Amino acid sequence: MTAAGALWIVVLTVLLGVALVVGPPAALPDSPVGQPDPCRSEEAVQQVSGVQDAQFTPSVSVRTIVDADRASWTQVDPWPVSVTGSAGVCWRGGEVVGTYPRATSWETFHHTGAFGFTNPSSVIQGLRVHNYGDAVNIREGAVDFLIRGVHATFIHDDCIQNDFLYSGVIEGSLFDGCSVGLSARPSSSNTTSDGHAETVTLRRSLLRLEPMPTVYSGPAPGHGGFFKWDFDAGRSPGLVLEDNVFRADQAPNNGSLGLPEGYDVSCARNTIVWLGKGPFPDARSWRSECPDTRIVTTESTWTDAVAAWVPTQSR
Repeated sequence: MTAAGALWIVVLTVLLGVALVVGPPAALPDSPVGQPDPCRSEEAVQQVSGVQDAQFTPSVSVRTIVDADRASWTQVDPWPVSVTGSAGVCWRGGEVVGTYPRATSWETFHHTGAFGFTNPSSVIQGLRVHNYGDAVNIREGAVDFLIRGVHATFIHDDCIQNDFLYSGVIEGSLFDGCSVGLSARPSSSNTTSDGHAETVTLRRSLLRLEPMPTVYSGPAPGHGGFFKWDFDAGRSPGLVLEDNVFRADQAPNNGSLGLPEGYDVSCARNTIVWLGKGPFPDARSWRSECPDTRIVTTESTWTDAVAAWVPTQSR
């Protein structure tokens, strides 16, 4: 690790009334046994470093590593990083921080996103995001994505938005404060995307829903569900959940804390930490699809999992 990589950046978000300490980019979980690192055989390398003061919009025409380990974007744009192009990208690191006041409306957040990409077969790893509407926006064209080692906090809409219903894998990530966890529901203007033959996999990750000070609907503070799937036309992908920990402290304002109904869901070795009132409201949904799901009411289960994630992900 270089000296520069060891430096911690402290961003004092006065309007939020909190100090956010953003550490060095997360190291990556090990690649599955027998599979190569997906970012070691790229054809080109582009480096970006330092404090950025403008939107970053690279267009990639050959498969490319974008090394952003030492780069940061603090409130530079509602859409600070937007990668496009016909070739896949391997994105490494980077810190994207919003300084939006706590009273910012949900409608404003709904039109912001920290990181977006349209590139097929892309890998997004080691990204750090704080205080935006969406953390990662999988845009049209970004088929077969892999998201690894992402750390997102205070996300006012979707931690992962997959409106075009693509297959992909999310692994080894910490989503510690989402209004909605994973979204795979097409927008009202998108009438053609069909995820029936697609599958989204979430594994070895931590996902906490956080009551947000401004909300889409209902009382504030509030949040949505772990999953936002299409329940009208049934176009969303199937879902695989393995070795994850989920946490909620209250019932959602909209949606549910259950699994997407009417979809092919496969799961194993998941834990739900419920810190709300009464019994967990969607236990039947989880137990019917995933009989081995553990439902606990001990906060230490979550904090221990987060503590274990940090040292294994840090360099």
